[in-house]
Amino acid sequence: MKILVIVFSMLILGSVFTSAFAQSDNYPSADPTLDKVSLQLVLRNSDGKLITYVEPTMMSILDIDDTHNYLDSIQNKTIIAKDGENFELIQFQKTDTFQTAQQIGTYQLIYNKTEFYQTPVLLFRHDGYFTHPGDVLTAYWSIIRAIDR
Repeated sequence: MKILVIVFSMLILGSVFTSAFAQSDNYPSADPTLDKVSLQLVLRNSDGKLITYVEPTMMSILDIDDTHNYLDSIQNKTIIAKDGENFELIQFQKTDTFQTAQQIGTYQLIYNKTEFYQTPVLLFRHDGYFTHPGDVLTAYWSIIRAIDR
């Protein structure tokens, strides 16, 4: 009887919770004009001591056009050659200081379309970590993008 209850419970739970965290979503994870998108997250406490280092690899492109609009707005791009083609190397960093304790499992690149309208353009999912007030997260971005797009 116990086995029957366990099996029945698993079937019910399986039908209710059909979406797992690591499942893909409806957003593309690649764009042929973005040769490489790399993100490194470094979390330090208020004393500057390293808490965690994450290199997430599960990316979703939430808005391809606004991703390119965001990248177009960045200054100081470097032109590099790769396999006989020219690409833009775009490197930048963003820093956030946490005011509250929270658990983080994603990182988004936000594009400010206007002064009052922001939209997320890239989303990275990663193993979660906890933050505390005063912790500082630095995101190091490195993107290689085709010049002819």
